Amino acid sequence: MSRLIKYALTFLLWRNYKVLIVTTLLLIFTVVIINMAHSDYLTWAKMQDPVVATGMSFIYKYCSYIALLVGFFVINHYANKRLEAEESKQKGKGNTVLAKILRAKETAQASIAQAKTAKSSKTSAQAKDKEVQPQVATKDPFVNIRSKNKLRTQAEVILEKKAAKRFDKKVK
Repeated sequence: MSRLIKYALTFLLWRNYKVLIVTTLLLIFTVVIINMAHSDYLTWAKMQDPVVATGMSFIYKYCSYIALLVGFFVINHYANKRLEAEESKQKGKGNTVLAKILRAKETAQASIAQAKTAKSSKTSAQAKDKEVQPQVATKDPFVNIRSKNKLRTQAEVILEKKAAKRFDKKVK
């Protein structure tokens, strides 16, 4: 189970931060390569008979660092803007499943309100069942539960079945 959680978290992190992870790894890799190349250049410059001036190599090194950082921030900035634009498009469409659930809830509440007004206007219990139940049953899936006087738990149902079996055995 822990592997599944690790894979799920890894997938979620990768999906959300893919550009940031890749650009960070590339930044670290290029900084290491630049440092290695610069240290190789410095050792080569020391081996030369007339010592070569190395001041410009440091300027090049730090300018490349600055260029890398600017590129890193620009890439991540535009990647974040693109993700925000995609999210805003999706927000414009809306969450269709949530919208359906909310619409169903509103219609159920409206049908319950209609049922209550119909119950108060009708005096006969038979007329109530015939007129109100079909309207509510189509929109409200819990109307059968609301009409019951007492609700039983699953444990009560199991105990009743066991008691009925015992009674059947005693009778036989």
